[in-house]
Amino acid sequence: KSQVNPHFLFNSLSVLSSLVDTDTAKAKQFIQQFSDIYRYVLDQKDKELVALDEEIRFVKSYINLHEMRHGNSLRISIDIKDFSGFIIPLSIQTLLENCFKHNIISEEKPLTVKLWRDNDFIVVQNNLQKRRVIHDSNGIGLETISKRYEYISQHPMEIVQDENHFTVKVPIIKSIS
Repeated sequence: KSQVNPHFLFNSLSVLSSLVDTDTAKAKQFIQQFSDIYRYVLDQKDKELVALDEEIRFVKSYINLHEMRHGNSLRISIDIKDFSGFIIPLSIQTLLENCFKHNIISEEKPLTVKLWRDNDFIVVQNNLQKRRVIHDSNGIGLETISKRYEYISQHPMEIVQDENHFTVKVPIIKSIS
């Protein structure tokens, strides 16, 4: 099952360490969201599906931590109005983690990530600005998510890459059977 990347843990603790000395209020907010993320991971790790609205709330906390770390170098938008249906737990977080891990994030080259619903899919798209050196993988990624969706859905996950964008569409499951 998916787990939050250990690099994320160490990077988060490093960010927290710097916030403690510079911005106590922001450090407290960071700790609360960090705690929420790990509570969610522990609560969902053995579930096959989770309600889409729960996953999006979790993803927003995950995004907030990254925005605290990267500031204006990271631009993320979520445009989902229909929260009906279910999704594999931590699948969107894993897709976001891949965006952050595989692309340059800097003031000169901000990373833009968009999440939206397209009928019965959640779409995660980022502008493509590949890193030359990729951090060690934790063994969880697109292939793992894809295989899990093949097992529970009639609709496969879709991956499209062009010269400007990397896009992944994960199916929304209508109901738990």
